[in-house]
Amino acid sequence: RKQNKMSTTTTTTATTTVACLTIFLLVCSYTTRGQPSNAKPFDPRHWRDSRCATAIKYDDASQRRLPGSSSAYLSTPMSPTSTFEDCASLCCDDWSCITFEFTPGAPMTPGSLTGGWINHDSYRGTSNINIIENDAGLTAVSLDVRNSSWSSATGFIIAPNKGWMSFDYSGKNNRTFNISEDRNTLYFERLSFDPIDFTQNFTRAGPLFPGGGPCKSTEPCCTFRDDIDTLVPNPPHSGIRTGVRSMLSPRQPPLTKSTYITNATLNPHMISGINGDEFPITWGKDGNQYTGAGDNQQQQSPGHNASSSPLSFMKVIGGPTEMGCGNASNPITDPKPICKNISIVGDPIPVKGPQASAACPAWHGPEIPNLKSSGVISIDGVLYWAVSCFNYGDDPVFNRQRYGPAWIVTSHDYGVTFNITATPTDMFTGRLAAPRFIQYGQDTAAPDGFVYLYFPGTMSNAAFFENNDAILLGRVHKLSILNRSAYQFYAGQSADQQARWTSDDTIATPVWEFNLMTSVQQANYFPSIQRYIFANWAWISYDGNPRPDHTGDERNGRTGHQRTQLTLVEAKNPWGPFNIFYQNDNWSGSDGSMGGYTPVIPPAWITKNSFWIVFTQCCGNPRPPFNHYNFNAQQVTFNVAH
Repeated sequence: RKQNKMSTTTTTTATTTVACLTIFLLVCSYTTRGQPSNAKPFDPRHWRDSRCATAIKYDDASQRRLPGSSSAYLSTPMSPTSTFEDCASLCCDDWSCITFEFTPGAPMTPGSLTGGWINHDSYRGTSNINIIENDAGLTAVSLDVRNSSWSSATGFIIAPNKGWMSFDYSGKNNRTFNISEDRNTLYFERLSFDPIDFTQNFTRAGPLFPGGGPCKSTEPCCTFRDDIDTLVPNPPHSGIRTGVRSMLSPRQPPLTKSTYITNATLNPHMISGINGDEFPITWGKDGNQYTGAGDNQQQQSPGHNASSSPLSFMKVIGGPTEMGCGNASNPITDPKPICKNISIVGDPIPVKGPQASAACPAWHGPEIPNLKSSGVISIDGVLYWAVSCFNYGDDPVFNRQRYGPAWIVTSHDYGVTFNITATPTDMFTGRLAAPRFIQYGQDTAAPDGFVYLYFPGTMSNAAFFENNDAILLGRVHKLSILNRSAYQFYAGQSADQQARWTSDDTIATPVWEFNLMTSVQQANYFPSIQRYIFANWAWISYDGNPRPDHTGDERNGRTGHQRTQLTLVEAKNPWGPFNIFYQNDNWSGSDGSMGGYTPVIPPAWITKNSFWIVFTQCCGNPRPPFNHYNFNAQQVTFNVAH
């Protein structure tokens, strides 16, 4: 395993070609059609899933997706003979494309009104529109419906310098217009219901198409969107067609279905609390629960003036329905509800200083290290908090966000103060850089006196925030948590099925392998059913293939709405074998919000036949349904076979 580890490390750092081959073998439905001319040797955005084309849903020709939507992110000029089906095929070549629009080219003739125009409305301002003139008449499409207050219009030229248009198929809003001598301005008449000083005219602007792409009005164009917009009437004879890409099933975890835990149900109702992400949580000796949060912009408690923090520590009092959170003024720009029973304790940025800054990238300033909350556990009244340095993407294939190095800080006063130098900052590196403590209940280690940890990572000595390959298992006696040399790692089983342990992590044996689909934040032991349970999550594409966030290819750096596969598993032992008892390939809230990640199980919120998961959502564009970048809770209920 040492030799394999060295070879895979070389592969990842030296070239992406072999990495491409490795990933390609995982998803046999991929081809590499659609690579742009300037693509790197491997560009995962342009993987093509062979199932996509047969699962396209074409909108009826009498309707189209709302024009002018902010979901449009790319327009591609097409050859004169291109068809609607060719546009659908292009959409399948780009993993950000969810819906698409095909606009046929209109021949430009002298004096033709075909082209881009600016609508000047004396009451509503200006907006961009397209006009197509052909044998069927005139079709106008607004590219900014909010400002124009109409989406489309149809009409005819009724005299050399006069025309007529009907807006949004309204029998009431029919207007004639005069055409200027140079045919660059259309002057519309005022109707009886218009204000007395109302004026409206169109002025020619040149070629203009949805998405702001390089298309010309005289050639076919294919526009990609990363959201599913509302259907509106499509003007007759416009030739514009739209369609939707189907959500395909993802790869399945290589596990069997549990026969012990049955009928598991995830309640779609979601309770949202304090702001932040990554909430590993433990049950303290005082009866409260304690958690750390990354990227926290929570409104601070009295005495705390910081407006944001890469890493804060919080106390949770009571149950999930007792958080006592007030609604934020705006869930998108100000997602920071004040919660009566969830509050920051101690310094809003508790881990900082020269040692941390030397180990980690900077976060919004040179003196603040970029850290994430990796794991926390309470043992005999002491809080042990694993924190990990973090960056926002340097992986050559997916630009996954890298962890490491990681170390453990301690608190003897429930998080009010921390000893941030309790361990060296390079305590855990490489694929061990994201330590996750297994919870055994209130303020306790395992019955054998050991503390057990999962380490999600890759087979190439790295640990990423999302979409890893495998999980390693470690343990250390509770009296030696701060001693790195005391840690042991699972190395398989002996002939008599006993776990073997080694101090050499390079020869550790993964207890779980699911390439590019592994992310785990915490595990819990349920003594009432004698099972270990954890939630695995993975961000996936519309085609169901691995797709981490921060891939760097989407408009605004984000997808429209991130898709998540959530899997709940159980095992008798922390090394497995694991069995699935719940799976959701499009995990979302009751309001349709998506992008769930980092699910953990608060140990104090476990009953005989239920538990709660706490998670965050991220990171769609600002269009409904909005994600909730908060301490979110959903309940899971289940039965146990007798």
